Amino acid sequence: EIKTPGTTVLIPYEKVAEQFANVADDEDVDRALLDKLVVLKLNGGLGTTMGCQGPKSVIEVRAEGGNEYTFLDLTVQQVAHLNRKYGAQVPLVLMNSFNTDADTEKVIRKYQDKVQIYTFSQKRFPRIWKESMRPCPKDFTGKL
Repeated sequence: EIKTPGTTVLIPYEKVAEQFANVADDEDVDRALLDKLVVLKLNGGLGTTMGCQGPKSVIEVRAEGGNEYTFLDLTVQQVAHLNRKYGAQVPLVLMNSFNTDADTEKVIRKYQDKVQIYTFSQKRFPRIWKESMRPCPKDFTGKL
């Protein structure tokens, strides 16, 4: 049976916000908190409806100065900035779908010197029923 993680594992956003409420400046950021931080992004959708032949994260968007970056470029820049500013090693974790996993593995190679990136495929973990937190059957003939 799958159980919801306890309060020692998951911290509600309000509690995290409280930790930073009294921060006077950037130097006061608690490194112990940053050492526990992971940036997790859902990277599971194909961008076919937007004219993209791969993950939506590789769709190019306009950024300041007319430079073109992908959504993933911008995310990596944000995490890299956080790491530089605080001397941290916050990793980026991408949850891919079956359709985006292989393409994403190729794309992230260009970031290997900027940010530590991990990926996993959502198909490797069971879907669960919200009400019971029990695994869903793999097909309609399966038993609960």
